[in-house]
Amino acid sequence: MVEAIERIERLSLSVSVVDAVDVEEVSGGDHVIARIRILASAPTPEGDFHGHTISPQTKVLPLYPEKPIPIYWNHNYDQLPIGHAVSIEMTDQGILADAVLVDTSTARDVVKLIRAGTVWGASVGFFGKFSPIKNEDSVVLHIDEMKIVEISLTTMPVNPKATILDYEMKAVVPYQDWPIYPDRKREWDADEAEARWRKYVSDKDFREWTAREWREYRRGFILYDAQNPHRIGSYKLPIVDVIRGKPYAIWRAITAAANALANPRSYRGRGLQVFDRDDVAKARRHIARYYKKAREVFDDPTIAPPWIEQRAINEILKILSQSYNGGN
Repeated sequence: MVEAIERIERLSLSVSVVDAVDVEEVSGGDHVIARIRILASAPTPEGDFHGHTISPQTKVLPLYPEKPIPIYWNHNYDQLPIGHAVSIEMTDQGILADAVLVDTSTARDVVKLIRAGTVWGASVGFFGKFSPIKNEDSVVLHIDEMKIVEISLTTMPVNPKATILDYEMKAVVPYQDWPIYPDRKREWDADEAEARWRKYVSDKDFREWTAREWREYRRGFILYDAQNPHRIGSYKLPIVDVIRGKPYAIWRAITAAANALANPRSYRGRGLQVFDRDDVAKARRHIARYYKKAREVFDDPTIAPPWIEQRAINEILKILSQSYNGGN
């Protein structure tokens, strides 16, 4: 046990909101439920509870440089990871790691505990090299080099000052692959369709819904406010209607959602202000998959999302402009 502690030391960390970090393709895509930024606690002269301290001179490396650093719950290696770090570095403020949590049952529970304020700390497991620093009445071990094994969210950080400052929850519904209703001209009334979808999810009043029913309800939309998932108003861009007892994605709903995502600033008054640029980009990819499916359903190869159409038009105009200027 002592040998294990000596080999894998834990440095307390705190967590703040991820800021301007591109975690698009390397973060797990639609399976990501939250993004966090982990900041190393400010070292104290007396060190943490293990008597260790760091500085900007501490060399920080992943144990496996070509692989993502896993995120665990309470250093529990007997369980699957709940996410992974996208990047990690030593700064003047300490160790910064941008990380994502993936849609697993444990990760969902951890997010609930974070939101409730129950979970507030984190720490990192590493192999280290140390050098002693003598104080007046004690010796602190300075961590000269850290080879990071994993990062854990925890209820018992080594440094009690470590705290979860903030976090950002993902707000794009994973692609559901709903069948597209074959009538391309079917009318779309979002309020009436939502009422039918709500009844399809449950006969109970939505104020009595459980988490399971909210998860099912979510599947009929493209975007939602993940920090307030138990509010009807948190769900945006519906695409599903129930026809003869079966749910379908409706083409006019898909195009309405695509137009909103093509011009999100024009739709801010309808609630899209709760979603950031990364969420809009992910939601566009979500809708684009329905456009691809629609090309097959309607046997129309010209079907394309509005942002693709506009890009093509801009390219054509650019070519025409160059040709015209060349002719002069």
